[in-house]
Amino acid sequence: MNERVFRTSLLAVATLAIVSNSVCAQGAPQAAARLARALAAPRVAELRADVQFLADDLLGGRAPGTPGGEIAARFIASRFQALGLEPAGDDGTYFQRFGLVALEPRASFVVGGQGSTTSLEPETDFVAWSERSEEATTVDGDLVFVGYGIDAPEWGWDDYKDVAVAGRILVFLVGDPGREDTTRFRGKRPTYYGSVAYKLQQAARVGARGAVLIHRDGDSPMSWHATVHTWGGERVRPPAPATTTLRVAAWITEDAISRITETAGRNFDLLVRRAAQPSFQPIPLGAHGVISIRNRIRETSSANVIALLRGADSLATRDVVVVSAHYDHLGIGIAEGTDSVYNGAEDNASGSAALLGVARGLVAGDGGPRRSVIFLATTATESGRLGADEFVRRTAIPAERMVAVVNIDRANLRGRVHDVMGLGADESTLQDFLRQAAAADGRTVTAPPLGAVAEVYHLDPLPFAIAGIPGLTLRAGYSYRDRAESWGAEREADYLANRFHHPSDAVEQETRYDGLHDQVQMAIRLVWGLAMADSYPKWKPDAEFRAAGDRLELRRLRAAPPRRTP
Repeated sequence: MNERVFRTSLLAVATLAIVSNSVCAQGAPQAAARLARALAAPRVAELRADVQFLADDLLGGRAPGTPGGEIAARFIASRFQALGLEPAGDDGTYFQRFGLVALEPRASFVVGGQGSTTSLEPETDFVAWSERSEEATTVDGDLVFVGYGIDAPEWGWDDYKDVAVAGRILVFLVGDPGREDTTRFRGKRPTYYGSVAYKLQQAARVGARGAVLIHRDGDSPMSWHATVHTWGGERVRPPAPATTTLRVAAWITEDAISRITETAGRNFDLLVRRAAQPSFQPIPLGAHGVISIRNRIRETSSANVIALLRGADSLATRDVVVVSAHYDHLGIGIAEGTDSVYNGAEDNASGSAALLGVARGLVAGDGGPRRSVIFLATTATESGRLGADEFVRRTAIPAERMVAVVNIDRANLRGRVHDVMGLGADESTLQDFLRQAAAADGRTVTAPPLGAVAEVYHLDPLPFAIAGIPGLTLRAGYSYRDRAESWGAEREADYLANRFHHPSDAVEQETRYDGLHDQVQMAIRLVWGLAMADSYPKWKPDAEFRAAGDRLELRRLRAAPPRRTP
């Protein structure tokens, strides 16, 4: 948000009558009536229309820096404007625009060793991309297996042991040692150390020229086909100078890496077992790799779309609850049959429509809750949460004034449910707010499966968490009304295997919007509760980002105005 615009807005609020922070006996019914109006405002027909427009072939998959992505952004901004929400982007607009470089790679991967040479098959054996904005890149180096590639002193773990790996091509397992030994790290619960982002950052820190991630079914965040579709097509990145040593990165299948290690006289399963031991240190694979990439490059830009609903209480309006959803998807990519448009109906036209539904509801609350609410439609989430990173880095709202972020990613297009999930909610007292909202809505809160928990490292609340701000991603549970008990889990598994990041994620005849309507109402209750509260959600003692939260809390205490004495 433009700082001048934000401060001018706050000055205008200061001229309004001051509303008491405590809810008096007369105020409670008024607040309940405003919430009732908010809940009644969203309409199934409006949600259906928004999903169908955003997922239409006309928008070409809404990739950042494309005409379809720009249409989506302007559509969302027009909806915000029609609702009377204040623009909260740059220079008095709804847009927070930033530059990007789009890279479309064509890659080869050749491995030699023990007197033989093997050319790996693109998309079948590997998918590779550039970590630097270069038209042509070739990395030539020895392959070194670094286990999980983690250096975590707080967990007593170091996969590197001061072994020199600079200039090499490092080969990583995804995840962390807690997968194999539940006494280490957080056991089966994923950590940031297991994420792709950390692996690539660590490879750059140790001076590697290439990083190869091993895709194993059950360990990796996506199916192999979804991985190819996600990483093999055009990707965008910030136009940063080429300061990193890391030039290329790749995914490789378990079958392909097993063939490579077998040729070199090593057993891949044994390497995996060794990687689970604290005594592990880097192991040269006795093979040499050459990864070559040619990129089609174009410079472009994209924009977050940001709107503000001012709080009703001038003493609390500085505090902001963020509601987010990404509107981008993968654009036009690898064809499946005759279809090459990645419409992203569920991922995330549904979430964008839900964001607009929440905005309609809170505006209809006729004065809104005490605290202010920011509606944030992010771009370039599929390329690594670039829009969320940009917002956290560049917004004029101080981090200590952000209450929490409620993210909607892959909203419910399957029908009505008895339960909800909040990915990341159990790391903080946001879980309590979620339970209260769910109970008021006649629903229960279900703990997400570990595979879903791992998604938090790929979703927009992550940059907020790194800054100390708690967040969650709201999802439907698996208990669907009028369905068999196993239907929800089976439907989710089928989606992840066959539709997630595929052209088939499109609006279908069986797409339903009553569950989406329920989810919007649920989100309104949750945001309303956060925006009516006096306190901030707290990280739990064992939360992964508690240290950042403690630092943020200290800043809040230092910034708090002195209490008046009688």
